[in-house]
Amino acid sequence: MTENYEDEISRSLRRIVRSIEQYNRRFSERTKLTVSQCMALRELKTTGSCTAGELADRVGISRGTVTGILDQLQSEDLVRRRRRPTDRRRVYVSLTQMGRRLASELQAPFEEPLAKLLDELPEDMRAQTAEALRRVARVFES
Repeated sequence: MTENYEDEISRSLRRIVRSIEQYNRRFSERTKLTVSQCMALRELKTTGSCTAGELADRVGISRGTVTGILDQLQSEDLVRRRRRPTDRRRVYVSLTQMGRRLASELQAPFEEPLAKLLDELPEDMRAQTAEALRRVARVFES
């Protein structure tokens, strides 16, 4: 019985990964941003200013990945990096005016498909689903 669950879960995970990759491509075609870039812009709109490491933690990406994202967003004049005079070792990131305007227009990635999923689930299943997905994420992060 365990093997059937393992096979079923494995197939479902592969379908999820493939579907998310396809969703990310469609999202990028529509917005001209990656999902991670969009999430970074939206997070900076909320926080105002933070270090690149803090941004990576809040968005749920690696610190190496956030550097590349910020390089791209900075080249498009959407974010700026500044050192604080009191602590020159730390670089703080914030939105430019154009970045604030764009972030205000962006819909959260996955908002529509997640809203559909949640609408279809009874209330008691929502918390269980969220916990199951947190557990799956933790397993693959370690």
